[in-house]
Amino acid sequence: MYKYLWWLPNFITLINLLCGSIGIIELVNERYEHVIILVFISLFADFLDGLVARILKAQSAIGKDLDSLADLITFGLLPSIVLYHLAEQQEHSIWNFLCFSVVIFSAIRLAKFNHDTRQSYYFIGLPTPANALFILSLLIFVIHEHPEVSEHSVLLKWNAIILSKIIYSTNAIRILSVISSVLLIFPINLISFKFTKFTINAIKHQLILLIGVFVLLILFGKMAIFWTVLWYVVWSVLWYYFIL
Repeated sequence: MYKYLWWLPNFITLINLLCGSIGIIELVNERYEHVIILVFISLFADFLDGLVARILKAQSAIGKDLDSLADLITFGLLPSIVLYHLAEQQEHSIWNFLCFSVVIFSAIRLAKFNHDTRQSYYFIGLPTPANALFILSLLIFVIHEHPEVSEHSVLLKWNAIILSKIIYSTNAIRILSVISSVLLIFPINLISFKFTKFTINAIKHQLILLIGVFVLLILFGKMAIFWTVLWYVVWSVLWYYFIL
């Protein structure tokens, strides 16, 4: 029966591409909540297409390339436009085009990833979905930040101060664009969730990562994504370069 479902993984990948494309239109129309929903649908589709392909034994070179093309739009171009959109709201400047360094370096990363056999069980450089979430967290802050709530929590207050200094400063947005672009191709090992063995000892670094994410969710709620991506990078560096 599986042979009749060979098309399903690519269909799921195209859902990722469609959501990313619609997300760009919704961003331009400043329907930020729709953008966030669409990106999370894309993230689920990006996870699901590979899983379904393995289950159906329908992996193919075309499917791999199609996945990268969809990721380039959803997790490369859309985040670039998010940054550009936020920068343009503060100041119209030709320097705001630095925000599109994200899509350029996303393309480089995705092209390298398809031919890099070293990344079977860990990532080299920040994955494009994680980078997209990092940037998307700025939109989440714009939607859900409530000063009256932040005033009653030291953590949320400092979160509001830090993210406000990024969102409402064109220079900070440009710098963030360059930093996130460099992280995409920077040669550091980062944790993935591809397992060679499913034992506590073999996956303890992933478990510690998830525990940290859970704590951040408790502390920051909807604002946790920004700090979750930072925690992911920091813990990965600690694990691969100081502990392992």
